[in-house]
Amino acid sequence: MFGSYEIKFSTDLNGYEFEVERKGRLFGVEVRVGDAVYDLTVYDEERLAQDAKAAVEAGRIMTAVNLLVIPSVTREAIAEAVAQLARTGFGNLAPRQ
Repeated sequence: MFGSYEIKFSTDLNGYEFEVERKGRLFGVEVRVGDAVYDLTVYDEERLAQDAKAAVEAGRIMTAVNLLVIPSVTREAIAEAVAQLARTGFGNLAPRQ
């Protein structure tokens, strides 16, 4: 549906791809579609479960807008997930205000 978009990766990923993949999360991924910008928080399912459990056990809540959960936090997996979102029109994401 949306063929034209741009992914901007956090500078945390530059040169640290292996470490980011091992940590299982990445903040600051931007997707630009025309005038809209979507800020993504990316987790692998294992790290998301760990962080959610830690938050609950500490009596906190965990929320995330534009949460992207993928098998592995790599450039390739993120790009593939964003392509899938593009095919559905980015309908479940909230643009930056």
